[in-house]
Amino acid sequence: MAMLVWPMTILATIPPAQPAKNFKGFVKRSATRADDNKMGVVTDLKYEKLPDMKRARLWHQVFATKNGLVVVGGHTTDFVPTKTAEVYQDGKWQELSIGSAHDGGFSVMLNDGRWMIGGGFSQANGVGQSKDVDIYDPKTNTFQAGPSLSNARALAKAINMSGNIYVSGNWYTDDNTMDFYNGSSFSAVGNMDGRSNPYMMQDKDGNIMAFGTQNTYGNDVELYTYSDGSKGIVADRYNPSTGKTDYAATIFSVECFPLPLPNEFRSSDALFTFAGERYCVFLCMEQTSSYDYIYKLYLYCIDEGKYYQYGDFHIPSTHPETGEEISYRGGVYVNEAKRELYLIGSSLADWHEKRIHIISFNYTTYEWTIASTSGFNYDLTQGSWTLMPDGRLACTGGYTDSNSHPSSESYLFAPPTAGESSGETPDPQKSGKTLVVLTKDGAKTEFLLGDKPKVLFEGKNLRITSTKADVTYALADILRFTYTNTNPTGINELAEMDDPTEVSYQDGTLVLSQLKEGAVVGVYSLDGKLVQQLRAGHRGTYRLNLSSLPKGVYIVKADTITYKIMKR
Repeated sequence: MAMLVWPMTILATIPPAQPAKNFKGFVKRSATRADDNKMGVVTDLKYEKLPDMKRARLWHQVFATKNGLVVVGGHTTDFVPTKTAEVYQDGKWQELSIGSAHDGGFSVMLNDGRWMIGGGFSQANGVGQSKDVDIYDPKTNTFQAGPSLSNARALAKAINMSGNIYVSGNWYTDDNTMDFYNGSSFSAVGNMDGRSNPYMMQDKDGNIMAFGTQNTYGNDVELYTYSDGSKGIVADRYNPSTGKTDYAATIFSVECFPLPLPNEFRSSDALFTFAGERYCVFLCMEQTSSYDYIYKLYLYCIDEGKYYQYGDFHIPSTHPETGEEISYRGGVYVNEAKRELYLIGSSLADWHEKRIHIISFNYTTYEWTIASTSGFNYDLTQGSWTLMPDGRLACTGGYTDSNSHPSSESYLFAPPTAGESSGETPDPQKSGKTLVVLTKDGAKTEFLLGDKPKVLFEGKNLRITSTKADVTYALADILRFTYTNTNPTGINELAEMDDPTEVSYQDGTLVLSQLKEGAVVGVYSLDGKLVQQLRAGHRGTYRLNLSSLPKGVYIVKADTITYKIMKR
């Protein structure tokens, strides 16, 4: 990034950037827990391919209404803007006409349930900017022309503040204002620095803050130099009461910064409320060396006006099983009904096909699952995405081999429940599979897998936690523990087990037996790095000497079973 010392006569009121804080506000933790991480689960991603849209599209807007999935504008083949929209309902697409293409425009929902779509490129090939605004009414399933923007814009973002709409951002032009919509017309307000596709949010005092990583010409933003000599990204802070703009420090810098936002992503996609407080979540890239980086989640607590690093959770930069590098699209989608965050990434599954990855992260339990699927002939992360009311993520259109050849394909992806190995939450009353612990005194304890038991090695103890129990055993007292199927009479039928793996602990060694002979067993650190990988030996037995591992938390994956080991 380019670095510039801003004139202190203008920005002297900004305090030095504060260091990141681990966020501890959602769940009470046992004093024995060593970290904020939970077990990561790897599973397959379920999806449904919808009929192709009537037109191939790129840089279009997409949102869900009672009429179904709505896509608006963008450009089609040969980079030609299209003044059309489509609604997907009852298994088919219906095409609608609109006044402007809004290729690279913005969208925001109004308080009355209508949708405002505005701006975009005014000509083919991503040239020029537009003042045009259209309003979609779900009641009539039609578009009407809205009031023009005060400034022509492309690659802008909008935020709804108590019914007032603020629009910021532009592309390939100097721009130092926001657009303000008061319910009838737009006017220019503020004194903003030019950015493309900026992050927009409010603060605890009702001000509008806008910041980003790229200016309107696609270059890295200039950094502010704080009084302690550190450099960071600042936000423009507009006060609606006074009409004045000043600057607010953020936690982001050239070493750790939010990923650029996709064109169709909205500020409301990343907002949620928990325990009476409002939050905005960011997916950030942190540089750890000249060549290495990691992904992290950060929060901004609107009601406190503070930034937090989201625990010690690192987003996997490589797939935990295949090792393939994952690239993520900017923006985090929030499902408040399930208290989950969704991150979308892609990788090259083979030389001719792409793989899609979706991470579900529960923001109250810190459990997460990465779900993947392959077979796509282009990178779907370049399409336009939105979260549907049923919790699925819709992907429409996108970039194939060039801007001039977008796709007409559309999909619905089902993010898995965080911490689960499928997209469905198991019913503890219907699940007959159990974790059985046998102790040397002859006692047997069963834990339903539907209650999500977790196995932890803590010092000289084995601890099993679930939604209904928290039990600690002395390792010296345990004969073995295993997974079985239990019939309704309560009698174990080992001959009918669909996963007969047995696990025991003997003299500092974790023993996995009854695996398939030659089965691959992997040991992973929590950041997804493969620590050890071997094949089960004769009769399907694998031995892991825990004394050979440094202190920490590890994931052991064998066949369909995943274990979390905590070595102190």
